[in-house]
Amino acid sequence: MVTEQLCECGCGRPAPIAKMTRKERGQVRGEPIRFISGHNAAVRVATEETRRKLSAAKLGKQLPLKISPEERFWSKVDQGDANACWIYKGKINNKGYGMFTVRGKHVLAHRFSYALTKGPIPEGLSLDHLCKTTRCVNPGHLEAVTQRVNVYRGNGFSSSNKSKTHCPRGHAYTPENTIIREPDGWRQCRECTREKDRQRIRNRRTPWDRTTASAPAS
Repeated sequence: MVTEQLCECGCGRPAPIAKMTRKERGQVRGEPIRFISGHNAAVRVATEETRRKLSAAKLGKQLPLKISPEERFWSKVDQGDANACWIYKGKINNKGYGMFTVRGKHVLAHRFSYALTKGPIPEGLSLDHLCKTTRCVNPGHLEAVTQRVNVYRGNGFSSSNKSKTHCPRGHAYTPENTIIREPDGWRQCRECTREKDRQRIRNRRTPWDRTTASAPAS
């Protein structure tokens, strides 16, 4: 008769009987196994933690205290004057923005700073660096704006195009002479559009129509 044996993890539940012999696991068919499936993981973690503490005690070291994500974040920031840029000293992505890791997930450092100090970023908005320094995480230099405004404030093609006052043919972008194309807000010269329409009509005329239109009246 097989004597009942409890799981060695300390859960108090009876250990199951091995259905086959597995020498690599120390199991013998018909006898209780040491752990219920999955229960040895907790023992392994506890054993590793105990081993780490004993090792540190032998070397006379003090184990590092766990700090919060907020404390870890600000330790990576070079905070200066309230009006100055606060440069993030941690990892930087290929676009020049700081990257911070929270619970295994990578987030943009300036967005994390804004969330800590001002709360969640409003839905549908993005953060604009008023100082134009991508590594800056000073919440005073961050403003939640629409993506369209953020693009226009940048240094890319869209922002440089918006600063133009005349079309390529020299017509002024006045309210009367400007067509705003939806949904991207692209500007179009009304006078140039009229000229293209006139040219399109001229190109559709037959040779007879052109001859008739150019012939002098008798």
